[in-house]
Amino acid sequence: MMKSLQDSGSPYALITVVKASSSTPRKQGARMIVETGGRATGTIGGGPVEKRAMAAGQEMLFAGSEAAFMEFSLDDPNEVSSNALEIDSIYGGSMSVFIQCFHPPASLLIVGGGHIAKFLYEQAHDMDFGITVVDNREEFASQNRFPKACVINGNYRETLSTIPFNSPAYIVIMTHGHEFDEMVLDTVLERECDKICYVGMIGSARKVKTILENLLEKGADPAKIGRVRAPIGLKIGAATPQEIAIAIMAEIISVRRGMDFNNSHIMSIDGPLC
Repeated sequence: MMKSLQDSGSPYALITVVKASSSTPRKQGARMIVETGGRATGTIGGGPVEKRAMAAGQEMLFAGSEAAFMEFSLDDPNEVSSNALEIDSIYGGSMSVFIQCFHPPASLLIVGGGHIAKFLYEQAHDMDFGITVVDNREEFASQNRFPKACVINGNYRETLSTIPFNSPAYIVIMTHGHEFDEMVLDTVLERECDKICYVGMIGSARKVKTILENLLEKGADPAKIGRVRAPIGLKIGAATPQEIAIAIMAEIISVRRGMDFNNSHIMSIDGPLC
């Protein structure tokens, strides 16, 4: 079960009984898995202990937490503790559980393999992003240029229409042409995927305005257009390719960690793009 969740990029919480005394319903080593939607596999004994542990696991998944230790008393319903069980139970003793959350690694899709992309790739690699680089130019879609990334050399529209998103996805558009940027953004906005949580496009305010107006005229969803990060990156006065890459990564991190400064772009995003 855990492998199938990992392969699909789905977050889950593993709840393990690490200590049990007296007549608890399950003993040390009992495990269960809880998914974000509430589906559970396995059991640690049912009843209020399991219910509270499941609720805690779901809250931790949504908060991005890693792990927690919880103790439950099955003896005294009036115990002054937030973990005391306020029910009659045939069981007694105490139970301790360890909740460990598994979050799929975030993925960064860089469309366009130019100079800024190279520096952005290096930063994202250091931060353990799963990186994919797409470019329609063979010399820029090179494994030697991006050794630790999945590199795709192909047509932008065809590639972006079919590329899977199995984990939280951050998309940066920086191709070598105005028409390619527009094509890529149009294709991304057509995707129905709740894993996409950030889309940014590089370019001057004038270029961005032209592209977004063109897409609106073609019938693009205004709500999706309104969530595009463009111009991209936090306003830190970046000028060189290295500095621009830092500004972009800073914005991605601020969105990922829920600390969005929202100060560098003419559009904003709130939650999944699609």
